[in-house]
Amino acid sequence: MPTGKRAVVIGINQYSDPKIPALTGAVNDARELRERLETLGNFEIAPHHFLIDQEAKCSSILKAVSDLLWQADQCDLALFYFSGHGFLDGYKNGYIAPYDMLREEPLVYGISLLELKRLVLNSLHPNVVMILDSCHSGIATGEKGMPPIPENPYDPFFENLSQEEGGEGKFIIASSEGDQVSREIPACKHGEEDKPHPHGTFTYHLLEGLAGKAQVDDTGRITLNSLLDHVEREITKLGRQKPRFFAADASRLNSVEIARSPEIFREYLNRLMKEAQEQSENENPIYLILSAKNVLQILNSEKNNKQALDLKITISHKLKIIQESADRWLSRNIGELTKEIPKGYKRIEDLADYLNFDKIVSLDHDSETLLGHLSRVSMNLMDTARFIRYCKTYENQPESGMASSAIKK
Repeated sequence: MPTGKRAVVIGINQYSDPKIPALTGAVNDARELRERLETLGNFEIAPHHFLIDQEAKCSSILKAVSDLLWQADQCDLALFYFSGHGFLDGYKNGYIAPYDMLREEPLVYGISLLELKRLVLNSLHPNVVMILDSCHSGIATGEKGMPPIPENPYDPFFENLSQEEGGEGKFIIASSEGDQVSREIPACKHGEEDKPHPHGTFTYHLLEGLAGKAQVDDTGRITLNSLLDHVEREITKLGRQKPRFFAADASRLNSVEIARSPEIFREYLNRLMKEAQEQSENENPIYLILSAKNVLQILNSEKNNKQALDLKITISHKLKIIQESADRWLSRNIGELTKEIPKGYKRIEDLADYLNFDKIVSLDHDSETLLGHLSRVSMNLMDTARFIRYCKTYENQPESGMASSAIKK
C-alpha cells in the first residue's frame, strides 16, 4: 500500500543566460512553500528535491522529477512545484526554464511541458499534483522572431487531460498569464511582524491558503479543492489573471489532502481520543472495535501519542479476554452451529482470530458487526438462538455476505 506524501520544490530568480530577465519572488515562493508543505502538510522533501537558482539546472530538475514520478516507490500523494520562467518556442511548444536554460534553444535546454505531462500521467502514484507558477513576465513578447505568450499558454498541453489514459488522480495547476506586474507582488506580508518581500501572485495566495485562509473541514483538512477555491477567489479580486486547473476527474479534489490546520487538527484528535476512551469502557464489544479504529486513526497521525498508545494496550488486553471467551464458546457450540449455519460457521471461526488490535482495525463494516455479535454471545450478552438467527440472514446470500472476502486484506 502506498503511504506518505513526497514533493519536489523548485524556485529560480536568477538565470545563467543574460537574455532571461531575473525574477524577484520565485525563490521566496519555493522556500516558503517547502516550509508549509513540511510543517502543515507532512510532506517529505529530500535536500536534492529542493532546488533554487543555480542548483536548479536542467539535469538536477530532471533527476528530481525522475525520483518523484518514475523511480520512486508509490506514495499517497506526489507533488511537483515550479516557480520560475516559462516559454513558448517558435512552434508554440511549451517549456519551463531551468537555471541553465538558453533562451534561444528551449528544445535543448528547456524542460518540455508535454514531457512533464507524460510523466504525470504515467506515474504509478494514486495522486499526483503538478503546480506551475511560471510565465511570470511577458519576456517572450518583445524578442525578434518569438511569438507573444498567449493568455493561457498551458491550455494546448493540458486541456485534454480528462481524455488521457491514466489521468485519474492526476491534477495540474497552472498560473498562465504573461504580464509580469500581474504575476509578482513586490511587497508581501504574511503577518503584521513580517517584513515585506516579493512573491508570485499565485503562490502568495497559495501560501496564505495553506496557512489557514483556505476552508478547512472539522478535522482541519485543507483539500486541493478548498485551496484552489481560495487562490482563485483572491486572484480574481485583482482582475488581472486567473489560475488554470486541469484534471481527469474533478470530483476527487476533495479527497486530496494538501495540509492541515494544526489547531483544528489538535481539537479533532482530542475529540477522537475522548470518544475512543468512552467506547473502550462500554460493555458492548462492538464499541471496543470502534475504539480500536479511533486509536489507530490517532496513531496514523501521531505515532508517539502516549494516550493513544496506552489505550491501545488496554484495548489489546480486553480483546485477548474476549478472544479466549469466543474460542471457548465456539468449541462448546460447534455441533449446533455447523448444523444451523454450515456455510457461516467457518467464517465465524476465522473472524475469532481477528480479536486483536492489529487485525481488528482491518475489518469492513459487516465483519465488524458479525464479530461484535460473536463477542456478545460469548460473553452472555446475547443468547445463542438470536445469534444464529442473525447469522442465518447471511447464510443464503452471495459470496460477499459472510464469505472471507468481507475481510479487508
